[in-house]
Amino acid sequence: MSFAGIGLRGRNSRVRVEVLTNREKLVFQALRDGLTAPETAKALGVSINTIKFHRKNLYSKLGVGRAWMP
Repeated sequence: MSFAGIGLRGRNSRVRVEVLTNREKLVFQALRDGLTAPETAKALGVSINTIKFHRKNLYSKLGVGRAWMP
């Protein structure tokens, strides 16, 4: 799976490219693998709040609405 850039539609129907940070890529992979926030935090050696921060940014870049956030 490539994370080089993700094409998303902006509010004006223009395509914009959001690039995931290395940490966001790791958090995305952990989500994909079904890890919880505490499991991800432990695996990456960071706090749960740090994982929540990265998830929030990741969801924003992917255009995920609040209804879908855990």
